[in-house]
Amino acid sequence: MLGTLCSAPIPGAGFSLAQVPGEAALREWQFHLAVKGLSTRRIADALAKHGSAHARAYAPLLRTLKDSALTGYLKGFVDLALEHEGKWWVMDWKSNWLGPDDENYAPDSLGRAMNKENYTLQYHLYLLALHRHLRVRQPGYDPARHWGGVAFVFLRGVTGSRENGWFRDAPTPALLDALDSAVGSGS
Repeated sequence: MLGTLCSAPIPGAGFSLAQVPGEAALREWQFHLAVKGLSTRRIADALAKHGSAHARAYAPLLRTLKDSALTGYLKGFVDLALEHEGKWWVMDWKSNWLGPDDENYAPDSLGRAMNKENYTLQYHLYLLALHRHLRVRQPGYDPARHWGGVAFVFLRGVTGSRENGWFRDAPTPALLDALDSAVGSGS
């Protein structure tokens, strides 16, 4: 399974994990995300206005979560943040059992699973954490130039020959700015 995963082309990315040098990857990257007045409703508004079609479809679901303003720090771990040919990617591994058939791991099925489990919120927080990190540490950081995207990998569905098992999305600079505003800069 690991060999298949590493050699499988990442759909829409133009490379496989096997092509990423070890020094270009941050494994189990820990972050502390400063927040001030974090609100799921404000994040939902940012997704609805600036997100991909997937993120816009998730925004109404996010609005159903209890909303309370949080201030302080969120701590998290990104399974893998990597740089390939000048572009940064966030990757996360999921071992969820979605069913016995290939279509259970097809892109549309994965989109539904991402929303149901609130993984869509998770990856947007990951994107924001890496965006803030790069803004400080990447010389000449430009989100339009330095972002590749996000890939959540449903390991049971990766066969190496199709898009099954891979959920992909990409942030726009406007989305990253909107998320930054929605989450606040912390204390």
